[in-house]
Amino acid sequence: MGVPLSLEHSMSILESAVATQQMDYAGRVLLEMKQSPPYEPAYCMYIKGCSLVGDMASAVDAWESFKRQNGIPSLLMHNTLARGFGKAGMFEEAVEVVGSMRKCGQYPNESTFNALLDAAVDHADVAAAIRVFSLMSEASMRVSPMRASRYSVNRRILVNYNAH
Repeated sequence: MGVPLSLEHSMSILESAVATQQMDYAGRVLLEMKQSPPYEPAYCMYIKGCSLVGDMASAVDAWESFKRQNGIPSLLMHNTLARGFGKAGMFEEAVEVVGSMRKCGQYPNESTFNALLDAAVDHADVAAAIRVFSLMSEASMRVSPMRASRYSVNRRILVNYNAH
């Protein structure tokens, strides 16, 4: 049995493993972190790493593990998982994360909608983008003009949406 590492050292090792896409190793580091409750930034980092390598099954496993140990994930964790699903082209799953956020009493913010819009635009899914606009309208949010330039491919849709 080795000497336990400090939280800072564990996070540094986890960050290096994620940066080099060594997700098996990152998963072991995450499991060895003896935090009570679990350290949420470590889980967010791991989930983001899983999404970068396209391993959403491991991201969901980490999400479920965190929930079992800690209860309700924060808005940051919800957004991280939603963004991961979006990058993987799993738009329906990303929207489900937003739904689970609302069930926890949390509300989508600009980062949430940006993650969904990024997914829609990156996958050229106009129907998904329109669905995000509808969700944004329900939340009384608009796409900022600065952010709109990111979505130049669908600029006409954005202009029409923001005019309403």
